[in-house]
Amino acid sequence: MCLHFDPRVARQCREDGADDVTDKERPGFCDWFKPSEDAFNPDRKSEADAAKSALDALFGGSGDE
Repeated sequence: MCLHFDPRVARQCREDGADDVTDKERPGFCDWFKPSEDAFNPDRKSEADAAKSALDALFGGSGDE
């Protein structure tokens, strides 16, 4: 939900000064957090669901794993 979040970079943050998140189960605080305008985009969810369904059909997965 952060503007700086990017799963393609190391540590998944484009901000160089951000601390590493070692325990993702605990709540945390980041000085660089800025809410992203497209944090929730229902179109992305439906695209992801369609892609997952296509993969399940191709490889015979149930999608429950």
